[in-house]
Amino acid sequence: LFLPSRFHLFRQEKAALFGPNGCGKTTMLRLIQGLEQPSGGDLRLSPGCRPHVLTQNLEALPGDRTLLDYLTGRLNGLSGADRAQLAQLGLTLRHLNQPADSFSPGEQMKIKLAELILSSQDFIILDEPTNYLDLHAREQLEQALADYPGTMMIVSHDIYLLRRICDKVLLYDDCRISRLEM
Repeated sequence: LFLPSRFHLFRQEKAALFGPNGCGKTTMLRLIQGLEQPSGGDLRLSPGCRPHVLTQNLEALPGDRTLLDYLTGRLNGLSGADRAQLAQLGLTLRHLNQPADSFSPGEQMKIKLAELILSSQDFIILDEPTNYLDLHAREQLEQALADYPGTMMIVSHDIYLLRRICDKVLLYDDCRISRLEM
């Protein structure tokens, strides 16, 4: 899929991984996660780097608990700041008291994004994070991502989101990936 390419992403940079469908973006994500190995060349990650990925595929949330119970268990508690962040993403007290499996695909995506952001990961990768989201939810997501202090890579065809959030572009063009400044 790839011809020899050299690019980098430094700590706290927010990069778009951009290219046409079928060019290898998902393969690159799998390589970064260590789920696949390159057939040639190498991909180097900082030894302490642990990328956390939000995929396009939604997994069902457990139905035997409320959203509050689910998030509290996954995040080892929720602080007041965490609850404010949840509200910023549109997840209110009403949502927190609902069964975790009762949410629409758009709400499930917000929950997974909230979980990822609140887990204080230093490198997150979002694969088409605006799928399933309405306009209001997209705006809430954009603000949450703009405030996120860690390193981020976003795979999306949503140009508005990428321009608002990303300061770098890893552009897939003619079987090569090149780094561009925004």
